Amino acid sequence: MGEREASGRHGEGEHQALLDHCSHEGLPPFQMPDTIELTDVPLPTSGGKVAKKLLRSPSYVRQNLATSLLLAIQRTRSWQERAHVLFERIDADSSGFADQTELAAAVGDHASALLSALDVDRDGLVSRPEWLLALATMDEKERDQMMDTIGSMLASYERSLYGV
Repeated sequence: MGEREASGRHGEGEHQALLDHCSHEGLPPFQMPDTIELTDVPLPTSGGKVAKKLLRSPSYVRQNLATSLLLAIQRTRSWQERAHVLFERIDADSSGFADQTELAAAVGDHASALLSALDVDRDGLVSRPEWLLALATMDEKERDQMMDTIGSMLASYERSLYGV
């Protein structure tokens, strides 16, 4: 049997819980689905029953695929937009690059270590692509937490700097 995978807007935990439930209820392993799509969208019905033929129809599959792709793009775009805004806040002189002094506003004394880690081309500056590359390598939860923390640290620095 192929590797199990989940699609849709829900996480691996829900996928595993559903597989565990199927096992617990006595579903034989050969009947376990290879893929499971979890969605908040109601299933199509006909006369009070799930319309199984419609679920397998190419038009329904295409519609769900398009919806899932659009949601994934929106999620991706949203973290990238947040990352761009954070980079602009770090890049105080609007040069398009963050230097050690600018990074210190977010991470304090650890700016040198962060610069070394992010500076792929070793020019002593962090470019926007280097910034995005570093964030893209993190898992979603870690990236969101990191960006929230950086945003908070920058807000604190900006308040102290501007007396707001």
